[in-house]
Amino acid sequence: MCIRDSPNVDRVGLVLDVSRVLSSRNINIISMEVEPNTMYLEVESPGSAEKSSIIAELRAIRQVVDVVEIPLMPHEVRNEELKAVLASVTTSAATTCVTPDNGQLAFTFNEILYVSTVMNRVVTMAKTIASGDSTVLIRGETGTGKELFARAIHAQSARAAASFVPINCAAIPDTLLESELFGYEQGAFTGAAKGGKSGLFEIANQGTIFFDEIAELSFPLQAKLLRVLQDGKLRRVGGSREIAVNVRVLAATNRNLEDMIAAGRFREDLYYRLNVIPLFIPPLRSRPEDIPLLAQWFIRRFALRLRKPVIALNEIALYKLVHYSWPGNVRELENVIERAINLADGATITADHIVFDHDYMPQPLPKTLPSRPLDEIVAEVEKDVLTKAICHCRSSRQLGAALGLSHTAVIKKLKKYGLTIRSKP
Repeated sequence: MCIRDSPNVDRVGLVLDVSRVLSSRNINIISMEVEPNTMYLEVESPGSAEKSSIIAELRAIRQVVDVVEIPLMPHEVRNEELKAVLASVTTSAATTCVTPDNGQLAFTFNEILYVSTVMNRVVTMAKTIASGDSTVLIRGETGTGKELFARAIHAQSARAAASFVPINCAAIPDTLLESELFGYEQGAFTGAAKGGKSGLFEIANQGTIFFDEIAELSFPLQAKLLRVLQDGKLRRVGGSREIAVNVRVLAATNRNLEDMIAAGRFREDLYYRLNVIPLFIPPLRSRPEDIPLLAQWFIRRFALRLRKPVIALNEIALYKLVHYSWPGNVRELENVIERAINLADGATITADHIVFDHDYMPQPLPKTLPSRPLDEIVAEVEKDVLTKAICHCRSSRQLGAALGLSHTAVIKKLKKYGLTIRSKP
């Protein structure tokens, strides 16, 4: 739970009062973070009825301004934002916060971890374009952290005080995505809310909207998105009036849009509207010097979460990480470290604890079976070896010694394949 109080309050006294409320109900405090006039507490999950009673009792404490429930502790929000792709997060503990909160904690460039020159160039460019208002198309493989860059660009822009609205174009069915983006008027379809509903573009007005996996947007929705980008206006589903919106658009994809345009699966005109400023995020394999820094950060994070004493990697384990190709990029590194923390039984991660995804995968069977019997294939290989070997031997005994065969066996095989040893002058 998290509590906001008036200025100049005795913090120790407040902590004691809050602790008494919780301890009287046998509810443990799992973790605590304190900021000026704000206290964040993660507690064991109470029942819904008891939760309401607890919040009411906390609000009754002298000089407590408010108590509101939040999904994650601040440090958890910052940690989760560092993932390759942000997803919705659930926790087993109920976290409640007592502070005015627009629901978003800013993710900045300071929280992007790197030491490599290639990442320094990318971050420098991203910081420069953040101050503008142009559309940015973020390109990169899965798991490179494209959404993190989008959030950092928003946080450093003039729109930082307004909303950042992310939407995954592949995660929402096409039938719902249109109404989610553009909203709908009352009676637009069966089940439409009374009075209609604002879409994500309206919610993001004066702020930033981020289209992740933009390549998965259907052709009809590509046309409607293009119109908003061109005119700065939209129409809700079932509506006729035009609504003006002032939104900065950021988009990301791991697909080759140029190939999709050539194949007729992505609009060329939309591509040029989105690709005003391209930003390419390098894969992890092209910046191996960042791996030790990222790995150590993930170790601290998961050791704390899993309550394990792990604090370091040994040299062989680190070598194994640095020399891996990382097809899943930073997200895969995160998974591998979490896996290692679970496997480790001491304070150090060893090479045995570093298990990659392909280590679990069975070897695939041949796609086609041989077209000839095995004895024919063996005979062909055997004849080829003998043919090459007799060029370097003066006698059948020398040939047998070279191949690890008896003199009698060599004679039989030479006769079988019609081969002879020619004496050298």
